[in-house]
Amino acid sequence: MHIHFVCTGNIYRSRIAEAYLKSKNISKVKASSSGTNAEYYSGKIISSFATNVLREEGLLEYASRKMKQTTREVLNDADLIIFMTKEHYDWAVDSLGYKGDNYEIWDIKDIGSEEIVKSIKANVDSLVNREIYV
Repeated sequence: MHIHFVCTGNIYRSRIAEAYLKSKNISKVKASSSGTNAEYYSGKIISSFATNVLREEGLLEYASRKMKQTTREVLNDADLIIFMTKEHYDWAVDSLGYKGDNYEIWDIKDIGSEEIVKSIKANVDSLVNREIYV
């Protein structure tokens, strides 16, 4: 199963979720991430807050090295799409014509805080515990 995480810049939330899921080493799961506005952040690899979190959590080796723009092809390649907010989902519908039913909206705000990191991890853990990838 290919699970894809979508946020705004692909420099914080979606990259942490992707790295955390990858760290689970689930053989049947591929994780990836992108941003609805990643092209705007051209040249920026990942936020310093996210880098610190990934380092502290031992997840740096699982993080993607480059940001990725959300495209129709990226979404079509995923079995499950996780939109960090409803705004990301709405953007995919309005800008890319996304019409799939293979998604979840997590309501993870774009605030660099430990609470947000805990929320991302809890949501990923819940996803894994549902064993939707079997």
